[in-house]
Amino acid sequence: MRKQAILLIDGEYLKKVWNYYTNSLKENSKIKLDFKKLVEVTSRITKDDIEILRNYYYSAPPFDDGEEKYKKLKSNFDRFISSLEKINFFEVKLGRTQKINDSDGNPIFTQKGVDVQFAIDLIKWGLNNRVSVLILITGDSDFVPAINYVKDQGKHVYLLTGEDSKTYNENLINSVDLHIIMNKDFFEDIKS
Repeated sequence: MRKQAILLIDGEYLKKVWNYYTNSLKENSKIKLDFKKLVEVTSRITKDDIEILRNYYYSAPPFDDGEEKYKKLKSNFDRFISSLEKINFFEVKLGRTQKINDSDGNPIFTQKGVDVQFAIDLIKWGLNNRVSVLILITGDSDFVPAINYVKDQGKHVYLLTGEDSKTYNENLINSVDLHIIMNKDFFEDIKS
């Protein structure tokens, strides 16, 4: 019997590890990530007979500073989000981007509301009797308590991270049932 799964994608994290991969290639500016292939490869790579029922992508639009560059960034972001929303069984959940200044007055941009939505869906699907596996693409150890709660409900939690150990936390790795590294071969299989 096929295991029913939900895929939760931390958009900023995936972008970070994807850029790390593409920056190592000469033709990097032309390579795009194919999200349909991402879902297919993810369901195969676990070595289980898994059917991914639904995919969630969490992100936030660029910060609106009122400048012209924002319009271009926002337009590109909106096109990207629209393309994701056209994929069957794919849902996008957006937070917002906030600008704060460090002690030297330099701007720092942070996402707000994104991790909360991710954690809520992780727990929501962890309580759903149809789902037995939750697959996460993230490097954020803030999710460890939610992961432990979901495992206490009898669910399996699989984690996909980039190869570079700087992109994830050891506590996160230790909290999941299965850790899969998205290596060069993985990325080769999901590029368009």
